[in-house]
Parts: sequence; C-alpha cells; structure tokens
Amino acid sequence: MRYEKLLVNIMAVLMLIITCVKVDAYAAETDDSVFYISAGGKQIKVQMVDNAATKKLKEMLDEGDLTINMTKNGFEQYGSLGTSLPSDDTYITAKAGDVLLYNSNTICVFYASNSYSYTRIGKVQNMSGDELKELLSGESLTFTLSKKSFGTVPNTGVESRTLKFRIMCFTGCAAIMMWIIVYRRKKYLRGELIAKKQKI
Repeated sequence: MRYEKLLVNIMAVLMLIITCVKVDAYAAETDDSVFYISAGGKQIKVQMVDNAATKKLKEMLDEGDLTINMTKNGFEQYGSLGTSLPSDDTYITAKAGDVLLYNSNTICVFYASNSYSYTRIGKVQNMSGDELKELLSGESLTFTLSKKSFGTVPNTGVESRTLKFRIMCFTGCAAIMMWIIVYRRKKYLRGELIAKKQKI
C-alpha cells in the first residue's frame, strides 16, 4: 500500500508539471533548409535553396531578429533587408509562392507572376495560390525572421502539438491514478469481505 500511495503522489506531481510548466515554443525539425516568415498573424513556410544569399541570411539572424516592413504592389510584397546579400541574378519569371532577392538587398514574396532578374531564396510551401494571394494582396505586412525561424516549427504549430502532448500525458497520469484508486478500493473491499466471513 505504501508503494501505491507513493505512485499516486508521483502521478499527481507529474500532472501538476504537465499542466503548469512552460514548454519552449520551438521544436527542431530535421530539415534546416526550411524557414518560416511570420506575417499577418500567420506563418509562411518556405523551402529555401542552398546558395550564398541564404547562407548570408542565416548569418545575419545569428546577430538578432530581422523585421522587414513590406510594401505591396500588383504581384508581390517586397521589403528592404537593410543590407546586401550575395546575389546571382538571373532572368526569372516569378510565380506565386516564389521568394526572391531583388537588387541584392530586397526580399520579395510573390502572389502573382512577374519577369525580372532575381536571385532565388526559396519557395512557399503548404499554401495554395489563392491562400497566398489573400494573405499578401491585402495591406502591406511586416515580416519577421529570427534565428529560430530556420529548422524550427513556429509557435502556431508547436503550441497545438504541445497542447495535444499535455492532454495525452495528463490523461495517462489521470488514468494510472484512477486505476490505482480503484485497485486499492477493490483490495480494501475484498479485505473487508474476508474479515466479515472470518467473523461469521
């Protein structure tokens, strides 16, 4: 019985920890060529290419977060990085979802088509052209990138998974506690019944 009581107490402590302890809002992905742009309350997932520009962008974020005030036109949202990245411009017909570097210092995220000389940065993932257009063709947005934007799942994704994990752990601990309580209750009643039979 002493061990059962100890186990119940351990489960209670675990349930308290699961409920109260703050969990880091980021969780590493296996692919660090993926990064996220926070914009308009949403996370834009981008599969980046491997080139000098993206390597330099990563190095920039080692020094701190990057906030870009974007401007919209008829086919993109664009904003200055405040510094130049290595460029390898080629004539490209950009399409919805393309993330490109213009003039070495301007990042462009396209929701429609345009042809010009750009350096590729990446491609938006998991968003249809219509979803991207709805997000980007409205008001001008503020884009945010941080060091944790690379190879990590943003808050919106992790919080939902963290909540599910908490619920699963909490439910598991509660189930173990209930099982112990029921088991102890049955054991107690069995002992009472045996004691009554012995008296008879």
